[in-house]
Amino acid sequence: MHYLYPGFDEDLSNYPNVEDFLNLLEMTKTFHTGAFIESKSWSGAKLQEIMDITLHAITEYIWDFMADEERRRALANFVHNLVRPGDVIISFNWDFMIDLACEDDPRNFSLAYTYRSSGDSVILLKPHGSIDWFEKAKLSGNSKTKSDMRHRASGLYFYPYFDLADNPDLLEFTPFIVPPLSAKQYDGFLKHVWRHVYRAVAVATELYIVGYSLPQEDQFARLVIGRAIQKNNSKRKDGQKDSL
Repeated sequence: MHYLYPGFDEDLSNYPNVEDFLNLLEMTKTFHTGAFIESKSWSGAKLQEIMDITLHAITEYIWDFMADEERRRALANFVHNLVRPGDVIISFNWDFMIDLACEDDPRNFSLAYTYRSSGDSVILLKPHGSIDWFEKAKLSGNSKTKSDMRHRASGLYFYPYFDLADNPDLLEFTPFIVPPLSAKQYDGFLKHVWRHVYRAVAVATELYIVGYSLPQEDQFARLVIGRAIQKNNSKRKDGQKDSL
């Protein structure tokens, strides 16, 4: 911690923002190479180990956060009162509370994780991943948990019975979540999701932002959403109809 944050003082509890910490770890992977400064103390394997430990700690924290019944009830009411089939939800959160709220809604509408023009589904785009998503290439062993994984997209699985209390071995697997990093990190499925975020905002007739401030750290999101709104406004001025 002191190496990455020289001013850190445990007595002051001036711990860094977790997204900033993960971002700095990624940058350190680039710096501690033959092209800059090779470091035995900060090898790629060591940095990845720190990254995995941090992601597992985040998973445990989020799971404890999700256990709050009042929070779940508030989100369920939000979905039931405001969300309609055909809506697109863009969530930058790593938890899957909004997923559960949609799945448990008594209207029983379908939930899709990629953008499509059909109006009978609620589309949920999660451009920063989710703690119940896992990369197929990084799954190891032959545990029952692994065998219960289900396909979400090419190379990406999810665990439909996610419960750390009943399945503590879930912490053996690194969740597929990313902080707001540089664009090079958004490849594969997440690149696909980001394209759909842009398209959804660009053709939206209404846009509501709830609890998200477009923070400075989230430069990629600021760029994508800003460009999409610009495209949307331009189309409205030109009198164009919505299209993909």
